[in-house]
Amino acid sequence: MGREWLVFRLAIVWMLATVIFVGTGIAQFLQAHHVAVTAQPFVRPEFAAQMETLRPLILAAAARHNDPALSGMDDASFAEIVALVLYNEHFGWLEDAVPSLRPLTPWYQAAQVAINGHGADLTVWPSNLRPSVALEMLRGELPVKGSPGVAIIPLAINGSRIDPAHDQNEAALYAAINDELVEPALAVEYLAANLERGVYRARFEGVPVTWQALAAWHNQGIVAPADIAANLTARAYLRRAAAYRALAHAFITASPSPAHTRALPSRSPLACHPPLQSSSYPDRYASARAC
Repeated sequence: MGREWLVFRLAIVWMLATVIFVGTGIAQFLQAHHVAVTAQPFVRPEFAAQMETLRPLILAAAARHNDPALSGMDDASFAEIVALVLYNEHFGWLEDAVPSLRPLTPWYQAAQVAINGHGADLTVWPSNLRPSVALEMLRGELPVKGSPGVAIIPLAINGSRIDPAHDQNEAALYAAINDELVEPALAVEYLAANLERGVYRARFEGVPVTWQALAAWHNQGIVAPADIAANLTARAYLRRAAAYRALAHAFITASPSPAHTRALPSRSPLACHPPLQSSSYPDRYASARAC
């Protein structure tokens, strides 16, 4: 019976993987040939209810990971980007291109989580982060454009039970991180920490900190307007994200605005050297404070 159940589960995973592969191919074809797929701000009722329970956690995580002197935005604006990414990751181009697949989304999300339990590195919902990216955060690492190395930044994952220094087995680390990423509260924390990394990356590159830059960082690991313009996937991701901006704004402003929890000037020396604020996509989040 155990063997038959394992075969059945593997067959389900294979079928879901086939659906994902075919659907992704359709979506990529539509994008490559500039066929517009209208992104509608669709949210499953179950996810909408979950977001309501996550609101105080999103606000708290934004207050921990947003440094106003570094990002040039207040905590509520940072929280909006956290919510925006969660809404955008809820469904993707696959479901936009083939809406009939939406009922299957929770199934293939669960399948990826199950596969990750054996040390794989697939994205995990609700934040849609890979364990390998989360491991970078636990180590305080920030990939630097044009460099094979990484910068080390002051980054903490509140509530994480993992110490990567105590376990050198990558598969075991990925499996442990997978278990944390499926916890909604920790998923929000990891997402906010990743957006904080995006702020650091933008400052390292001397480009504006905008919602587009942070969303593109989360999706493709890029922040510069020129890099985003040259990346078809990033552009498509931002088009979809834009459809959820009003929803994310209403969601965050439904609660009292979070107070800043950090005094100025920033703990980071980068905050005293704001980048030039010229941008190909001017935005209300684009300005940054000088010291």
